[in-house]
Amino acid sequence: MDEAETAFDRAIRFRQPTPYEPTLDVDGLLAHAPAVPTSVAGRRAAVLGSLQAMGGGTGDSIGAPNGYLPSAVDGRVQQDGLAFFATPAARGWAEEQIQAKQREGGADAATMTTTTTTTAFATVGEAVQKVVFETAVAGAHETPRFATDVHGIVRAQHLRAGSYGPAATAMFEKKLRSLVGEPKPAAVESERAKEAKA
Repeated sequence: MDEAETAFDRAIRFRQPTPYEPTLDVDGLLAHAPAVPTSVAGRRAAVLGSLQAMGGGTGDSIGAPNGYLPSAVDGRVQQDGLAFFATPAARGWAEEQIQAKQREGGADAATMTTTTTTTAFATVGEAVQKVVFETAVAGAHETPRFATDVHGIVRAQHLRAGSYGPAATAMFEKKLRSLVGEPKPAAVESERAKEAKA
């Protein structure tokens, strides 16, 4: 062993304390945790956080994509119908990986002769882009409606985590109805009347 390895072995074996000297500075931290909420970095982090929440949290750290597995993104797109990418580079990388996987999966003569590539992730339409912009960037939100019946209270409590997609929500609704029964008509009518007044 050389001198550095011997010193490391001695420190590990005899549990010698070593001084810790962090190399972080304020400028390096500002990109990940802005000190001023109204700064450009703070607004960008807030928008990316809203977009990630709307996309179901696909594995991109807010503002810092970390190279998640494309199979997880592919599964989320198949399950929920959407995925969020913090940068175009992250989307391109995931798309390349999924196309390579599809080429490997269909390795017969017919697929090997064709060289056409299709995009794995299609962009959303104009209406969806408008809603996403209004919600994530402009901050427009729906008026909260508070439930008064058993179904509404349980649903609100269960979905509070925010990690449920449309498929999981439908499965939860089905299970809730099997346990509690259908909502009472009076509660449904009163909710509709409140919505009409608002």
